[in-house]
Amino acid sequence: MTLDEYKNYLINNLNINEEVINYVIDVYGYNEDTLNNIIYYYTGYRDIEQYTELEDIITYNKYYEGGEEE
Repeated sequence: MTLDEYKNYLINNLNINEEVINYVIDVYGYNEDTLNNIIYYYTGYRDIEQYTELEDIITYNKYYEGGEEE
């Protein structure tokens, strides 16, 4: 995932305000560490890979724990 794709994911999927992201990037630089820090602040996950893996598991578990009515 490129930095631009990562940034767009934060904006589009996590609904993080683009102005906030741009401000943090202006202060700390446009790099993966900065974007990882943003995702950690908003989600508690260390990076985008950890977030997507664990959120997929949580979504899967919620779907199957509720079960379908028989």
